[in-house]
Amino acid sequence: MLTGRRAEEVTELNAYIARFRPTKIIVERDPGSSVNENYRRYLAGNFELSRDEIHQIAFRLAEQFGIDSLIPGDADNLAWELYYGPDSTLLRPLIDGFYVAAEPGADTTMNAKYFELYTHDDKLLKDHSLLEVFKYMNSPKRILRGHGHYLEFTADPDPDGLAIGWYSRNLRIYRTIQRATTSTDDRILVLFGAGHLGILRQQFESSPRYELVEFNGL
Repeated sequence: MLTGRRAEEVTELNAYIARFRPTKIIVERDPGSSVNENYRRYLAGNFELSRDEIHQIAFRLAEQFGIDSLIPGDADNLAWELYYGPDSTLLRPLIDGFYVAAEPGADTTMNAKYFELYTHDDKLLKDHSLLEVFKYMNSPKRILRGHGHYLEFTADPDPDGLAIGWYSRNLRIYRTIQRATTSTDDRILVLFGAGHLGILRQQFESSPRYELVEFNGL
């Protein structure tokens, strides 16, 4: 990502995303992270960018559009808080029951097919540019298919574990984005791992507060 063809592809990718003209950028980091400390060091010329997508995309675009700080948008989930909370001795056995492995003899064919999909995705970078891969990963069909794995981890995924874990985390992420929205003129770029998009996309499509701008429609 730092030299040669890939470095050129990063420039191409950022030029494409820049069409959105973001006024705020939300990244997949915890509120207590050092992301803005590093961003300020980058602006001052005292920070070397790594291959991390936050460095290569968020830092560069934020500088381009005069954004003074990034918004760390990640969140813990309810399961985590209960598991390590003051009543955890009582709650841990219950929560552990939500996250048991598949029963012996359970059909894991679907799970195996998903890992074949991920292997396919990894190989795409060999023959395709970063922009092409980003367009593929942000296509509605791929987003829906990716979300499906959270429903198919085992032959009988526990709905309560999914609700207080994965759904809880993403609804809290949405709430952070909602709180960061202070104007109807905000153009908010959300830079998160593709697995989050199945839930986050639904929230933005459902809310009358937002207009969802498709990555592939920039």
